[in-house]
Amino acid sequence: MEKIDKSQLASMIVLFEVGSSSLFQLGSEADRDSWIAVLTGAGVGVMLLGMFLFIWRRDPGKNLFGLLQTYFGKWAGTVLAAMYVLYFADESMRNVRDFGDLMILSVLPQTPIFVVMLVMVLLSAYAVFQGVEVLFRLAELFLPWVLLGYGLLLLLFFSSDLLNAQHLFPVLEHGFKPVWKAAFPAIAVFPFGQMLLFLMFWNLLDNPARSGLVSAGAYAFTCLLLTVINAANLMLLGGSFAAASSIPLLQTTEVVEIPHLLQRLDPLVVLLMFAGLFFKSTLWYMGAVLGLSQLLKTGRRILVFPVGAIIYGCAFLEPNYPFHVWMGLEIMAKDVFPVFVMAIPAVLFLRLLVIRRSNPGSCP
Repeated sequence: MEKIDKSQLASMIVLFEVGSSSLFQLGSEADRDSWIAVLTGAGVGVMLLGMFLFIWRRDPGKNLFGLLQTYFGKWAGTVLAAMYVLYFADESMRNVRDFGDLMILSVLPQTPIFVVMLVMVLLSAYAVFQGVEVLFRLAELFLPWVLLGYGLLLLLFFSSDLLNAQHLFPVLEHGFKPVWKAAFPAIAVFPFGQMLLFLMFWNLLDNPARSGLVSAGAYAFTCLLLTVINAANLMLLGGSFAAASSIPLLQTTEVVEIPHLLQRLDPLVVLLMFAGLFFKSTLWYMGAVLGLSQLLKTGRRILVFPVGAIIYGCAFLEPNYPFHVWMGLEIMAKDVFPVFVMAIPAVLFLRLLVIRRSNPGSCP
């Protein structure tokens, strides 16, 4: 069985959670309070993370699919597991489409989108073919460079004389209701509730001790980073412009420059965008392949390219980028994904809690 260590786990959590999240103005419905909506969504995500860790700790040798089949029974567990395969594949597809559209919008307007997305899927397929250990080691290698990139961007943002803190005030002008509406369920599910996917990988840790603390620390760091990026976008662009922008982070870098030294930071944002979307898309892809191989009781590698072909083909189903974003943030994140991230795990959590209370000796 493949194994990962805690530093690789922490690296992957940061890269996965940041993913494409930094490219969007999360909680834009809350206008200048969108950064508070991010913190609120992160707070809900903390409770979800605690629930996921409890579920895993109850039977640390099993991944999500094993847990579903063990505690919901063979037939119901298999149906639910099959639904999660589709969910993971859909999430991977959404990131592939994000990458294709954002690259066309930002740096490759003359390149056919099918070529851009094919490159992403082929790279992801190669990583999934190589296995979990290789992908997590790659995350550990990439993380310092990604953090250096974001650190440089934030340093330039906050050293710029273009920042206007007044764009953050007045705080909670319309009360907390708009903030909560923006945060729940959309931000709680995307990106914070997506920690659910790590139920597929925690069982592969070479030493599970303190893994919950490591996961929580990486999660907290990501929450802070996303909140700071959100606030920086607001201070540089203003609430309405940040909300209307397709790629607020890219728009922000276009107004920041150091004369005679740095005038275009677009390539840096594109590299960060590629790194985030690659790891996020690939980890969802990996989850779908691992789950399907477990259901079909077959080797992982034989499923890599069929699953990749489905992900690639489905990325063309949505007609354009605005529809893709609307479908993802307004329909899927609010109506569909909460079933997988909140409802089903909550039922599993309650079932495990009942088992634990009725038979305390059965819990580790």
